[in-house]
Amino acid sequence: MAVLLACGFRLDLAARAYAAVAHYVVGFALQQHAPGAPQPEDAAKLRDFYRALDAETYPATVAAADELTSVPLSEEFRFGLQLVLDGSSVPERRPPKSHAVAPEAVELWPTCTGMVVSRR
Repeated sequence: MAVLLACGFRLDLAARAYAAVAHYVVGFALQQHAPGAPQPEDAAKLRDFYRALDAETYPATVAAADELTSVPLSEEFRFGLQLVLDGSSVPERRPPKSHAVAPEAVELWPTCTGMVVSRR
């Protein structure tokens, strides 16, 4: 929250952005570890399932079968998180207050624009 506020988010938008990131992270983790969740070795079966769909009803899904099943989970997570963060930078912001957050918190998000998710 402090980083979002330091980057100029109004309090209401900072709270909503924080919740969106938290929901994405927790939801992704739960989805990957739920009983019956597809494992990396299930990618071929899932790809075949997508390819077997009715191409007239689901043309985009059939066409993207390989792309939907070939991205490593870590890359998929980073990409999705980057989308959430990029989308969070769009709403109207208030002018930042330099005293709104401790300097060490700002290091977590070096710039308020051009956010990049770490590849660690």
